[in-house]
Amino acid sequence: MTVSNLNGRSLEYLLVKLISDNNPNITISESTMSAQNRDEANISRLNSELKTSMESSCLKIYDWIISELEELTEVIRFTDHQGTLGNPTDIKVISNSRDLNISLKHNNDAVKHQRPSATAQQFGYQKRSSEDLLFRTKYESILDDFYDICIESDPEAKKYNEVTDLTYDFLYKPMNDLVVSFINEFGNKPNNRNHYFKFIFGDENIFRVIANGGQVNIVPNVPSTDIISISAERHSLGDETIDMKNYIKIIFNGEFFIIQRLHTASSLIESRSLKYDTRMH
Repeated sequence: MTVSNLNGRSLEYLLVKLISDNNPNITISESTMSAQNRDEANISRLNSELKTSMESSCLKIYDWIISELEELTEVIRFTDHQGTLGNPTDIKVISNSRDLNISLKHNNDAVKHQRPSATAQQFGYQKRSSEDLLFRTKYESILDDFYDICIESDPEAKKYNEVTDLTYDFLYKPMNDLVVSFINEFGNKPNNRNHYFKFIFGDENIFRVIANGGQVNIVPNVPSTDIISISAERHSLGDETIDMKNYIKIIFNGEFFIIQRLHTASSLIESRSLKYDTRMH
């Protein structure tokens, strides 16, 4: 088990345990009990400082839950398999009045790892629509040009880390420029921006809860229909101009935004495979 997997499961375990301890009559499904029993043994693998930090975060999350719900009747932990099917919910808390669907993360604000090649579909355009074909034609042209430049510059190069400067200048930069241009030109129609927002953040009934260092950041659910504008621009994380070449910022309603980092999804140049690491800010 990876460290991130251990931490994530431990946080879920501690929160569900806190909920059940404080609500002795609450219903716990068989699958949830199985997950709790599995992860109870792993808690001892956490160092004491991290465990204390998680417990502090869980107390804050629980206070928020009981401020939102009147009487808790059931708590459910979802499996990792359900996440692969498109449901990002980790924990569902059910009450007599309504439910809370929680995507619970430990020190992780990543929300999506999408491929730029499908940008048009992410905005709701059908595959092989005129908008999609226009984007994909330019996308493939960038890849072709980059491949040709690599062969001309270093015919023996097989991996991206052998042509790092070329990757930033002739792959990341033009590809991000293409995505930014597409979003600003084709992404701001109501149906398209709403489709993209739902693609990035999932169901609008899900709260994203991020625990880090004993603190908690709760991102409220925003209905996609509340998104009235979207814009995109290249982004720098600091003073290094290289950041401008593989980061973009996408801004919703002129108020909040996500940052997308473009990276290769394979070490081999011939793979022509790219992905975005998308995070909340």
